[in-house]
This record gives sequence, structure tokens and C-alpha cells, in this order.
Amino acid sequence: MEFYKPAKGALSLGKFTYDIKANLRNKITFAASPQNDKTQQRKKYTEANQGLKKKFSDKFSSAVQFNQPNPNCIENLKYVSNKPVISSQTVPAHYMDNSLSHMPVYHKVLDYFKNIAITDSDGDFLYEDVFRRSCRLSKEIVSVLKGDKIDQKICVLCPNGLSFVVAQWATWMTGNIFVPLSKDHSLSALEYFIKDCKASLIIGTNETSDTLNVLSKKMEVPLLLLDKTWTSNPVKEFEESLDCEIFDQIFYAERHSALLLYAATKNGSPAGMLYRHYNLNAQADGIAEVWDLDQKSSVLNALPNNRTYGIISSLLAPLSVGGRVVMMDKFDSVQAWAYLLGVGYNGDKEKYPRTTVDILSSTPEQYCKLLQRYQEMFKDPKMKDFVYTRCRKAVRLMLCSNAELPADLAENWRQITGHSILQSFSKPQHTGTYVKLSRGKRQSTVVP
Repeated sequence: MEFYKPAKGALSLGKFTYDIKANLRNKITFAASPQNDKTQQRKKYTEANQGLKKKFSDKFSSAVQFNQPNPNCIENLKYVSNKPVISSQTVPAHYMDNSLSHMPVYHKVLDYFKNIAITDSDGDFLYEDVFRRSCRLSKEIVSVLKGDKIDQKICVLCPNGLSFVVAQWATWMTGNIFVPLSKDHSLSALEYFIKDCKASLIIGTNETSDTLNVLSKKMEVPLLLLDKTWTSNPVKEFEESLDCEIFDQIFYAERHSALLLYAATKNGSPAGMLYRHYNLNAQADGIAEVWDLDQKSSVLNALPNNRTYGIISSLLAPLSVGGRVVMMDKFDSVQAWAYLLGVGYNGDKEKYPRTTVDILSSTPEQYCKLLQRYQEMFKDPKMKDFVYTRCRKAVRLMLCSNAELPADLAENWRQITGHSILQSFSKPQHTGTYVKLSRGKRQSTVVP
């Protein structure tokens, strides 16, 4: 539908308000909501923006304020495209009516700024810390991109940790499409993904710099490498002002596409599945409801970050409610048991402090490794009793993603932990699978 002449103040940034030039107003087209009442549509977005503006001004202290004289979202409007968006997912009608359903997950973080968002091998990172790092990286992305600064594909090859989340949020802050890649892919596979999606930028870390430098030069795609300054030294207190652009709803209403995932097909070459922010939010909220997630939840995530169950179920869903995600780049069964039991790991308390999780989302292969490690480490009856009691008391949910868990493995696991593993997985080509398999809301998998 066409939306003409939005009310002055429809575009807002923190405590500042900007008008849109008349020659740009008539170019704004909303495909975000199927309503026909233009007055109602304008009122809905204006009121929601005012609400966000008040929320920002209430949350930030005087030392943390917006200092941008002219936000890029104003300039970006001239790049608005009216082309239809093709998505692999359908969205319920009530989500289309929700004025915030098209906003990325970080629009909710103001309520959880002082909560721990990400725990990885470099420490515990608050939501505010993750948000600030993403803001800084978004500026780097804008400076590197050529031509149109929005709706570009950005391929990301980062470890399963803070750098991955920062790259994801920064990509969305600039209005671009996040394309996660895996270090397990061969060089030819990575080359195929970058070429097929017509990537405008590659983001990686020093761990994958050799591979990415080769690809960048060969395919003539700019490369942005994140060193340790981007991914280490967690910050708890902030004195400097937050010099970051928070794009408003109108900007995101025009930026439908958010995520491009590649999935295997029967015909040979992998196919790209395009997700909108609507799709991601709908699935993340569904998972949060089914798993009963809240800001006290702590999810162990050692899943592939280029699959839906790794990105949506075990990352976006807990982050959308202010929960904590404990991320492991490479699955380590000993470290995983340390998290489950809340004990120290590797004798290094500085690098590996005691961390507990109450939700385990894993794969059949990982559960098999955990069971094998259990048989190696816990032979004493008292130790076995401790594991059984601790898992029943400290861990609320244990889930299996990616594929169905073999019955004998599930039974062995029930005997050693007291948990009946919940089968909860979905495929990129389908939606709502987790709801069917979980059979409604599950607050606990502990066997009565």
C-alpha cells in the first residue's frame, strides 16, 4: 500500500526528531502491513515511534545520548526500492498487525542493558556492551560498502561467540542482509555462497583471515576483519556517550529482508532461503513461548551458526527476552558438562569462571559425545548421584535439535540425568515444526 506524507516526527532518533523532505515523502511504500486505512497506518507508526522515543530517553543517562546531527536513515531513504520481496516463510496475520514485528531483535535490549547477553571464551558481555560494539561496527560497514549502502548481502564467517552476534546486529543496523557462513565449508563451497548471493562485503576474524583473504582477492569483494579489540575485554561501565544511529520503524519497514541461509537440496547446489525480520521474530517468539524463556534463562549454544536451530532457536529467541546465551565455538564435551554441573573448567578460573545453564539445546551427535564422556569421567557412584541430582535441580530443559534422537540414547540419557529430552527441531523450508514436535508449552523435561 502507498503511504503518503507521513506526519512530521514520524522519523525519530532518540530525543531528536527529523522531518522528511517533501520529494522523498511520496516515495515511501509500505509492504509491512496489509491494512487499507492509511490514517490508521500513519497513526500506528507515529504512536509507536513516540513510544520508542520516550523509551530511549528514559533508559539512557545524560552521559549516554545520541549525538548524530543527521542520521544515515534519512539519506538511505533515497535508495528505497519498491520491488516485491520474496520470502521462504509465511507470517501470521497478527504479526503483520504488530507495529514492532518488523524490528530487529535488538530493539528490545533497552529493557535488559545490564543483563549478561553473551558468554564465550572471552568472558561475559552485557547487552549494552554488545549493542555498543555493534553500533561501532555498523559505521565501519557503511564506510566500506560501495554504491547503495542498504539491502546488500554481507557474508559473515565468525566463530560461534560475541563476534558473530556483533556482526549480525551491525549488519541489520545498516539495513543489510546477514549471510552466515561456516568454517566447516570447503573453500569452493564458500566461494559458491559468496558468488551466488552477490555479496558486497565479507566479515571475519583473525582465525579465518587466511581463507577470507584468498576469497576476497579472488572474488574482488571487500573484507573486514575483526581483531581482539572487537571480541574481548568485556566492559561493565560506560562513561562515553553512545554515538550510534538507531534506525526507526519506517526504515525497517522498508528493509524486509534480514537473513539469507543456504540449505542443501535434492537437486545438487544449495538453495538460499530468505527470511524477513517478521519471520525471525515470529519464530523466535514462538520458541520463547514454547520453551518458557525469560530474562533469567541461560541457554547453552554449541550449534552451527548457519542453521535455523542455531541462529533462531538458541540465539535470537533467548536474546529477544533478555536471556543469556553461553556460546561454544567448538563443541567440547568436558566444558559442556562443566556448564551443566556448574563446576570449574580446566582449572583456569579467570578464563573459565563457573557458569551455569538451565537449558541445553544440542544435537544427537553432541548428546552421544556427552554420554561417552560421562562414562569416562563419572565412574564413582557418588559422582553419578551428584550428576543426576544436579541436572534435575539446575537444568530445566534439555532439547534435541537438527534430527530425531535415537530411542536407546534418549533412554540412557534419562537414566543418568533424569531428563526426558524434548525433540525440538525445524528445517529452513518449513515453519512451526518445533510447535508440533514439542506438543505445547514445556516448562521442564525433568522426569517426575
